[in-house]
Amino acid sequence: MVGPLFYRVRKQELGLKAQIFYPPVEIEMNPYEKRLYTAVLGNIRHYDSMDSFLQDSVNATVTQLRRGRMMRLRQILSYAKLLTTAVDNYQEQILRNEPELEDMIYQYDALEVPAKLEYLMTLVRSFQDRKEKVVIRANFIGAIELIRASILAAGFKCKSSMATRQLLHLRFPKRIRERLFEMNLWTQIAD
Repeated sequence: MVGPLFYRVRKQELGLKAQIFYPPVEIEMNPYEKRLYTAVLGNIRHYDSMDSFLQDSVNATVTQLRRGRMMRLRQILSYAKLLTTAVDNYQEQILRNEPELEDMIYQYDALEVPAKLEYLMTLVRSFQDRKEKVVIRANFIGAIELIRASILAAGFKCKSSMATRQLLHLRFPKRIRERLFEMNLWTQIAD
C-alpha cells in the first residue's frame, strides 16, 4: 500500500537505463577507526548481554537502547567523528569513560582519513579521468560534508543537496521519522 507521503512512479515511466549492480567491496579499516570500532562493538556486546535482565520490566527502554546502539555502529562504520553527535533518546556512554578513545574521536580528522573515503576518492578520480559523472549517497550529513570537502579539495566540481536533505528532515515530524526509521525507509528518504 502506498501511503499519503508517497507518489509512485514506475521505473519504465522514467526511461532509465538498465541498472548495473556491482559486488560490494570490502575495505580494511585504518588503524584508528579499527580501534574505535572494536571498542564500540565490544561495549555494545557487553551492554546487550546485560539487557536480558531488563527485557521483561522495561521493554521500551531496552528497545530504545538497542536502536541507539545500532545507530552508533552505523556511525562508526561511516565516519568515526560522527560519534560526537547526539542520537535522539539515547544517553548511554558507549565508550564507558575511556578518555583516550574519546580524545581519539574528537581528534580523528587530524589522525587519519577514513579508509572508505580514501577508496571513494580513487573511484571519483577514475570517473573524472573518464569524464563521467558520479552520484554519491551517504547515510549521515556529517559524512556527506566530509566527502564534499574532500572532493572540492581534490579540485573536482561538486553539487550537494544539503539544503534539500535538511528541508526533508524538518518536514517530517519526529514520530514519522521514528516510524520510517523502524521500517528502514528513513535513510532512503533522507539520502
